[in-house]
Amino acid sequence: MLKTILPIKGIHCRSCEMILGDKLKTIQGVKNARVSLKSKSAIIYHTKPIAESVFRLAIEEAGYAIGTENPKKWVSFEPRVWKDFLFALMSLGQICGEISKSYLCSEISSPSFLQFRTHCLLFPVWGDDRINGKSISAFW
Repeated sequence: MLKTILPIKGIHCRSCEMILGDKLKTIQGVKNARVSLKSKSAIIYHTKPIAESVFRLAIEEAGYAIGTENPKKWVSFEPRVWKDFLFALMSLGQICGEISKSYLCSEISSPSFLQFRTHCLLFPVWGDDRINGKSISAFW
């Protein structure tokens, strides 16, 4: 008895295993066919040599393909994706900056510091702020 192992693309459930297995068993000379979702392959037992093109035709008729699926990439190389990411990052930075200056920070009520705004420690800003021409440290 001969054994052929083929990688299968497109199977995603137990029903796919059964459909493809039944289709492969209809090929003349095939005694048994086991399709595995886990290994995404078909193990075919047959009594006489059968060309791979015969298996390919049966697999394609069932709606699948021979081969391995390309794994999804973690990083995209599409410019549109990076443009959207940078836009979102800049928008988030703008929102956080506005929140730190408006809602989370308070004014110092002492008469000598009425002109200066304190910066919230949740969103520290490094550098200099110029308020009324005076330079102050932005990180307190």
